[in-house]
Formats: sequence, C-alpha cells, structure tokens
Amino acid sequence: MFDIYFRVFASSREIFSSSNRSPASPHGVYTVTVLLISICSGVAAAGYRDGMTALRGGDYANALTVLRPLAEEGDARAQNALAYMYQRGLGVPKDPRLEQHWRRRAIAGLVGERKTDQPVQRRSAARTPPGRVAGTGSGFLVDRRGSVVTNHHVVKGCSALRIQSGKDVSMARIIRAEPASDLALLRLDNPFDRNPAVFRAQMSPSLGEPVLIAGYPLQGLLSPEVHVASGIVSALAGPNGNRRLLQISAPVQPGSSGGPVLDAGGRVIGVVSGTLRPKDGNPASAPWTQGVSFAVRPEHLIELLTAAGIHYRTGGVEILATQALAAAAQRYTLLIECFK
Repeated sequence: MFDIYFRVFASSREIFSSSNRSPASPHGVYTVTVLLISICSGVAAAGYRDGMTALRGGDYANALTVLRPLAEEGDARAQNALAYMYQRGLGVPKDPRLEQHWRRRAIAGLVGERKTDQPVQRRSAARTPPGRVAGTGSGFLVDRRGSVVTNHHVVKGCSALRIQSGKDVSMARIIRAEPASDLALLRLDNPFDRNPAVFRAQMSPSLGEPVLIAGYPLQGLLSPEVHVASGIVSALAGPNGNRRLLQISAPVQPGSSGGPVLDAGGRVIGVVSGTLRPKDGNPASAPWTQGVSFAVRPEHLIELLTAAGIHYRTGGVEILATQALAAAAQRYTLLIECFK
C-alpha cells in the first residue's frame, strides 16, 4: 500500500599521496601539469626528492629551502610544488600572483609555451553544464581528495553533476555506484579545502539514540544554506523489515537525500535516503505517514568506501552540543545539482 518516496526536488590528484590522507590539488591545468611532469624525460635535480619528503611531512621551511633554488633553476616539478605551496600557504603566505607565476613557468618549461604575464586560462570549476538543473540533493565529503557520498537516486541519469558549498563550486563525476544500497561515490574535479566527515568506529546504531541530519532540502523554496534537523533512531530496519535501512524520526524533505546522519558525537552513522508516503502521492490520504523517514545503514556505507579504497576518519566518544554538531556538518555537507 505504501512505498519509500525517493525524489529529488526539481527547480532544485592530486600532487601528493600517502597511505591514508592526501592534500587535495585542483584538476584542470594543475592535473595536466602533474601528468606532463610525470612523463617528461630528464634527470631530476638531486634535492627534489628531499624537498618533497619535507613538504609531505609538514616541514615547510626545509621544503622551501630545497625547492625554491630548484624552481629558479628551471625544474618544472619544483616549480609546480612551489606554486602549490603559495596556493595553500604552506610555509609561505598565500599569494595567487606567485602561485600563477610558478605555475606558468612550470607549464611553459614543459610544453614550450611563451612566458607571459597573462594569467593561465584554467577550466572553470563553476562552469554551467549544458542542459538544465533537473533536481538537487545532498552529499558529504569523506576524504581530502574530494570523495563525496550521496544516494544513487540523487545522481542516477544525470548528464553532469555540480557540487556547491558556500563559495566552493566544482563539477564531479561518479566513481562508484551501489544501486541496491542506494549509494553512490563521487569525486570532485576541484577538491574543496575543508575537513571531511568523521565516522564512528563502532558503526551499529542503537534503538532510540539521538541523531542529527544535514542537507539542502527544497532548494528554490527554503533558504539555500545547510539545514539540520534532530530526532532519534526509531527502528533498526526499514519498511517490511528492510535491513538496508534505518528508520529515523528527523524530518526529511525532498533534497535532503544523500546528507549525513550524525550521532551525538558528530560522527556519521548513516545516509539520509527518503520518506514514507502513500502510493497515490497524496500525503493527505494517509497523514500518519508524514515524518516517517529512512537512512541507509552504516554497514553498507562502509562497504562502499572500502570497496573504493577510501580512507575515512573515525572519531572518539565525546558528546557534542547540538550547535557544535550543526557547525561541523555545515563544513562538509554539500549541495548536489543534477543536470539533464
């Protein structure tokens, strides 16, 4: 008689790598530079490896001492690394002018471009894709590389995906999908410089435990910033005993799908998925279904991340005030626009 209502509200690499976390680097010209550097022949300057080791280890002063002379001598890899340091403010003040200067020199040395004071033309992260916005949903960052979790139904059939949070905007692509669990993993073209979500080490939710959800519901009708709502875990299964879902009492509206479900310590324990509604589409015919919301259980979320090789953060056991939970969620919860 009833079904789960999954609908998005319409009118709504890195330069460095390590075993767990990697500083984000924009794509576009930056990725082209890194790729060209990686295939370029020639003997690298002897100190480059030491400089990069220092940079990865956070010893920015030593990295600058080693890399700057190499960059001035024309080592394109060192020039690219120096540009990264000026972009992020690592051991030097953030300076877009010097970032552009070293980026241009790196590209010019690799592809023979004429050195010029004109800015490098980058692919715009905020470009408007062809088509129209067919709907919106929510998602959240899970690592510093720009990996984003959302619902599969939010991104299914989209010709392009644009992700926003405050002034940060980037296109994204689907890198893994699990329709059976209604989950999808995206990758931002231009990773945002912000901390990702934290997960609970012991993932299994408890009946009755308090939760907070975050997302971007009813875009074009409600205010455009992140919205939060609180509730409890109402049941440990979904409709008809579906063990892939949790039932939560926090109200879910169209556009909330894909947002995080947080425990009292601000750790992710699920993914907002949908609500219960009458099959005839008219809530007035069964008003008691209003407020019956569901989330994907954390086990399936962890399976998705593990299969994709995503290294996620786990947190402690402290209890946070609701305001602190909301502030944390605001930093990593994202608006997803689906173009068709």
